[in-house]
Amino acid sequence: MTIKQIEAQTGMERANIRFYEQEGLIRPARAANGYRDYSEEDLAVLLRVKLLRSLRISLEEIKALRSGKETLADALARHMAVLERERESAAFARETCRAMREDGVSFHDLDAKRYLEGVERKARENGGAYFAVQGERLEQAFYPWRRYFARMFDLSFCGLIWWALLAFAFNAGRDAFSSLSTVAASTVLLLFLEPLSLHLSGTTPGKAVFGFRLTDPDGSPLSYEAAFARTWGVIGKGLGYQIPVLDLVRLWKSYKRCAENETQPWDEGVSYSMKDACARRALLYVGASAVLVFLSASVAFSQLLPPNRGELSVAQFAENYNYYVRYFGYEPANTGYLDANGAWAEKAPSGSTEIYYSGDAMPVFSYELENGYVKAVRLSLELTGERYSIAFASFDDPLFLASFSLALAQKEVGLFSRAQERIVEEIGAQPFGSRDFTQAGIVFSYRTEYTGYIDTAGGALFPESVVSGEHAPSSSFRMEFSMTKTD
Repeated sequence: MTIKQIEAQTGMERANIRFYEQEGLIRPARAANGYRDYSEEDLAVLLRVKLLRSLRISLEEIKALRSGKETLADALARHMAVLERERESAAFARETCRAMREDGVSFHDLDAKRYLEGVERKARENGGAYFAVQGERLEQAFYPWRRYFARMFDLSFCGLIWWALLAFAFNAGRDAFSSLSTVAASTVLLLFLEPLSLHLSGTTPGKAVFGFRLTDPDGSPLSYEAAFARTWGVIGKGLGYQIPVLDLVRLWKSYKRCAENETQPWDEGVSYSMKDACARRALLYVGASAVLVFLSASVAFSQLLPPNRGELSVAQFAENYNYYVRYFGYEPANTGYLDANGAWAEKAPSGSTEIYYSGDAMPVFSYELENGYVKAVRLSLELTGERYSIAFASFDDPLFLASFSLALAQKEVGLFSRAQERIVEEIGAQPFGSRDFTQAGIVFSYRTEYTGYIDTAGGALFPESVVSGEHAPSSSFRMEFSMTKTD
């Protein structure tokens, strides 16, 4: 049978039939053309459902009957007892109304206590509450821990958006990703994004994981204004504006209210429902959190890669170098900036004049090109004349930044590569020695030569006259550092 035939024979609307199909009460076959083919058994089940629902038997009970978990006789006996109690309650309510009417009382002189005593007596006789006054309130989901984890997920999601903006829109330095600034920014984003999500979908990413949904009392979506007012209440009364200590106090009070089935102040006038409380929600939360952590880590690690990758011109290499100076927050006095020719710039890329140079301990850049692209980069430093000391820290920053600018630009360096960490370890292993290593398809060669100095193994060279008390005839220091692509 077609859907039209089923509609005609059952007297049900198509939406009802589809609903019962989704609930698993009927399972129509599929014809060759893809349309549903309803059987006589489907028709019989739908008629049974229609009859039982007209008797106010719940859908859950009907499912139990359909699956054989419960007999019809038991279900009808239980339902008849409920109907009998309702009939007695309705009869008592009718008699109470008649008595009040015959007494001729008005609302303002109504002696409610007198009549309530009769209501309570009848409730005791029936073994239950006559008036379920406590049920006359908007639906609320009193699950404090689920609500807390949903809230934290939404804050973390806003934090991810903030990191993405810092990374890809503002090209911010590493210091901008601090935890304090992230908490503040994610809270501000939550104030504007959560109301929009509630207005459009009735939920948020964190709430959707746990099956939460918020609507107006009539089931319609919250207006943006109402949702905004609610989120502002959450931030203030629930999170204490993220102020240390105050936030813990507010969270504890919110937990107590929720645990005691008390509506939160920001949820007054809002219907807060939960689809289900099944255990798989916890697994879904763990999975969603893992994805969130992965995305956050991806954004953070993406900032360790330079803006230009693959084959580099000298100008692109210089742009990578200047990017790392800003990202890591280096002092230009120690690292300098490079101009488009790969030499030390007199002005910052923004155009402002700055003083960069720390004495004369700044290595000189030179480049080897192949087809217009950088094949090798060399940094050399030569110091003559006796100095009180020569510290590796006085020229190591340009070595590291230059290494990142070329090596991390290679395509084989992935998002989570440890190439940067290994380069730092290799260069810093022998500050005043010689070392060769390969990383990310780049051959690194580091050489130092010096006379008149003694390596104290503390990251600095000291003149022999200072260490031994004897005057050295001459003192000199030379450093050569090269990076050459292997392909």
